[in-house]
Amino acid sequence: MKKVFGIISIISLGLLFACSKPVNDDHASKTSEWQEKKVTIDLNECENMIFGTDHLKICLDSVADSRCPLDVVCIWEGRAIAKFTFIKNGQSYPITLTIPGFASYSQEISVAGYTIRLINVLPYPVINSPQTAETTVKIEIKNY
Repeated sequence: MKKVFGIISIISLGLLFACSKPVNDDHASKTSEWQEKKVTIDLNECENMIFGTDHLKICLDSVADSRCPLDVVCIWEGRAIAKFTFIKNGQSYPITLTIPGFASYSQEISVAGYTIRLINVLPYPVINSPQTAETTVKIEIKNY
């Protein structure tokens, strides 16, 4: 019985040390921060970012929202289509993303060394309710 307990103790200690965090955890968090950012952009506005030596700018040019309102039962869920201008170091790229993705447009695109993903379009439609909030989108930008 003592041998079994001893073996279990040794294995447990080995697993404990194998799962410990690296000593230079601060460097790891800075690297992952550099490679991924979540950004919220208002309609007809732009967001500037720096990824390493790249200067990025993404502008939300237009949104077409045909999603089924929250308080309605629909046959089709609809979709929100957002058009952007992505600028990397002065070079401009037009981008169209949609949620949910479908054949013509995707929810995610790779362009100029970056992956851009449309996370959400707000506010979500509600029937018989005036839209008082400005349209915004939330996107994720990753360096690959």
